[in-house]
Amino acid sequence: MKQLQQALQAKINEMTKNGQKLFKVDIDRDEIFNVYLNSFEEDDRQFYNCNCCKSFLRQYGGIVAIKDGVVESIWDIDTPEEEYAQSAKALKKYVKSLKVVGPFYSDQKECGTEKNFSEKHQIVWDHFFFNMPWPHVLADSGSKESQITSSKDVLMRSFEELSEDSVSTVLELIDQNSLYRGNEYKKMLVDFQKLQKKYKKVSTKLKNNFCWENSIKDASVSRIRNSAIGTLLIDLSENMELDRAVRRFESVVAPANYKRPTSLVTPRMVEAAQKTIKELGFEGSLYRRQLSDKDLNVNNTVFVSRSNKALLGDVFDEIKEDVVVNPKSLSKVEEVHIEKFINDIVPKSKSIKVLVENSHINNFVSLVGPKEDDDKSMFKWNNNCSWSYTGGVADSIKERVKKAGGNVTGKLRVSLSWSNYDDLDLHVKNPKGDHIYFGDRSGNCGGELDVDMNAGGGTTREPVENIFWRQNPRYEGKYTVIVDNYYKRETNDVGFEVEIDYDGESQVFSFDSNSVRKQTVFEFTFSKRDGVKVLGQGGSASKYNTKEKWGIKTGRFQNVKAITLSPNYWGEGKGVGNKHYFFFLDKCENDEKIRPFYNEFLSQELHDNRKVFEVLGSKIEVEKTKSELSGLGFSDTLRNHLFVEVEGSFKRVLKVTF
Repeated sequence: MKQLQQALQAKINEMTKNGQKLFKVDIDRDEIFNVYLNSFEEDDRQFYNCNCCKSFLRQYGGIVAIKDGVVESIWDIDTPEEEYAQSAKALKKYVKSLKVVGPFYSDQKECGTEKNFSEKHQIVWDHFFFNMPWPHVLADSGSKESQITSSKDVLMRSFEELSEDSVSTVLELIDQNSLYRGNEYKKMLVDFQKLQKKYKKVSTKLKNNFCWENSIKDASVSRIRNSAIGTLLIDLSENMELDRAVRRFESVVAPANYKRPTSLVTPRMVEAAQKTIKELGFEGSLYRRQLSDKDLNVNNTVFVSRSNKALLGDVFDEIKEDVVVNPKSLSKVEEVHIEKFINDIVPKSKSIKVLVENSHINNFVSLVGPKEDDDKSMFKWNNNCSWSYTGGVADSIKERVKKAGGNVTGKLRVSLSWSNYDDLDLHVKNPKGDHIYFGDRSGNCGGELDVDMNAGGGTTREPVENIFWRQNPRYEGKYTVIVDNYYKRETNDVGFEVEIDYDGESQVFSFDSNSVRKQTVFEFTFSKRDGVKVLGQGGSASKYNTKEKWGIKTGRFQNVKAITLSPNYWGEGKGVGNKHYFFFLDKCENDEKIRPFYNEFLSQELHDNRKVFEVLGSKIEVEKTKSELSGLGFSDTLRNHLFVEVEGSFKRVLKVTF
């Protein structure tokens, strides 16, 4: 029995390593002991008829683990003691024939009786015994088992009752920004969708095991049916009309003044749009590709590099590109406005480099055009070309706030954006010392905090916080903007940006670290005469932490292969809408899903079908191309800057302002 004890101990240790969980099968308390006794010769059975071993088998004999749906029992062992070999095989066969009925935790570490002394026979008897590994020893084991059992039952009901189509529909609504706070549920939905597809492929015999194994891994996914998003999934699975189902969901999670940023699309709308697109001759125009160097010409290009080094590459230039440049070291260079730069400096330049900063991460952009040049233009301008910024938005922080349900239409807005699961908090102090933050959402400032993300747990890697004023601030004087890392959860993707927008003019401050508690970002003054004036940026990290985007590293000067205006300003005419300036970079390759078009670009002919085009814009794939035109883009409505190294008759560095 000693060797059998050792084999059982080794097995339970193996079954629980790497966090593996234990379960129990539906044993018959008398039958399992009979299986054990019947494995011996009839004349020997009385010798093994032991109350200590019977108690062990009843309590611990049905312990199993589940690996990829397959049950493994504590009796899956090879024992060197021949007298127990048949017993282990019989118990293994019996236990593995039974249904898993719950998780297993022990309320004590010592399982069974290791040995005892018989006064009558003057002998030490060994029994079934092992020490349970600590993670599976709980004083309140019954409560834990009950909790997991409930999660498993909910997960199986979710797999069976929530339709795959309902999950796909909700994910589509999130992708097209039609669901309030939808991004908070996206990861849960994606994880559930993957599990549900696997569940559908699992044999009926193993479905129960599959649910037990996965219910214990992720409690949030297991209980998706009981969450707010679960009510929406149930309604859609029961064929409730889409608009009504979403309204029911939003009545629970959205504030009273919430207005959905994009409308929902019904099949009837899609049919009507298909008919209109065909009648107007836009069918071919829907298919899009990235534009490349071959699409550049004198009508659409401000600058094309004439330097062989810039085009062919040079080993010494590559070495120089690895030198990190902190933008603060260039604070004293000459400043020039973008229009003067294009009109007076670019024509005399043979090569241009730009310093890509961390604050430019949201300025990455790609040019998009039709697959066939003669396809009819869908846009308000004459050509059929468009552009797509990273993340599928033109002004990233503002769009993140909109997606989160925040107000972006007030007189003044201060928004915080970061990219990990940390809980950052935005504070604004007024001249009297009062301030807006999560503890006081109005703060006697006349403004309001309406978005507070990642509080209580990391729910998204695209969080924002937003403070806005519908009208001018209540008090004149100096305001202080503070960012507090209230709960640090990660060391990846650190840093943050704060955008201040007053009367449509925006300015973004970028920080490379978010580890500081209550960090002053910048200050601004407000007066009725002058409005809002930003005073300056607060502290920043002593080291410039570089990032990488689309193959381009920040903190380096990068070769510009071409400069263009946005397609709405190509050719003759005043132009339609906001003007953008694009600096396309060597070796810049967009690795994201590119949006083929935006509704605000579309021709008036397509206005009545804008709801369908909002969905099409999130679904249509843009064909990748070699030598793509991707790089940095800047809007003429947003305050920004770009350090450029210009080589003509001599080389110099300038600060181009927008």
